[in-house]
Amino acid sequence: MDGDDMRKDKWRKFLKQKQFMFAAGLMVVAAAGMTGIYVSEQTNRNEQYEQKAEPDGEKYVTEEETEVEPAEDVSNILLPEVSEPQTEQVMPSVETDVETESVEEEAEAAVPTGTTTAELNFSESSELLWPLQGNVIMNYSMDQTVYYATLDSYRYNPAVIIAGEVNDKVTCAADGIITDISTNEETGCTVTMDLGNGYSAVYGQLKEVPFHAGAYVEAGDVLGYVSEPTKYYSVEGSNLYFALRHGEETIDPITFFE
Repeated sequence: MDGDDMRKDKWRKFLKQKQFMFAAGLMVVAAAGMTGIYVSEQTNRNEQYEQKAEPDGEKYVTEEETEVEPAEDVSNILLPEVSEPQTEQVMPSVETDVETESVEEEAEAAVPTGTTTAELNFSESSELLWPLQGNVIMNYSMDQTVYYATLDSYRYNPAVIIAGEVNDKVTCAADGIITDISTNEETGCTVTMDLGNGYSAVYGQLKEVPFHAGAYVEAGDVLGYVSEPTKYYSVEGSNLYFALRHGEETIDPITFFE
């Protein structure tokens, strides 16, 4: 290689070094410019945040700087119990047929009033209401025997036997207090009432009596209804057995009927 070639080669190397240094300088300048731009943008952003601060001068907090506080645990706080308002229930009205009579409706006037036996005042001069509207088919007879068709025999009769139809109303003959309600073979369902002063009345061959022992019943109140006759009166037919007593003795009720 001659001298000219060597000079050319050195010159080329020198130019390459200059180009490299120039490129490096450009890279440094570019990096500095980018850094300046970033710093400028960050400064502008901070200024904007400060302008958005509250009037009292508090620093505006960015989303990145905001710390989320954990929610307070309220599971152990007891809420006051709230009771539901109580509403008054209104029962629907029920229409009833005024023409229909029931034992309970007829017995309303005969509700016990607290009357005692000592307040009852039946005597020899008192009168009785007919407990059943019908014919007397067997009279009271304790002086001589009368014929019992069903039994086909003659016996004494301590009561009056009044004919009636099954389900006919039987009313109370006088004010009194029921002392016994029982059933026997001869007179079926039988009600005994204290009339006062040792007098008592006995009603037999009844059904559907709406009272209990101890109830006070006034004269004219429905005491029950005529039932099917017992086997002792099957030939005579359905009837009311009515007896009046003073102490242990029986009395003819006919003499007391109005």
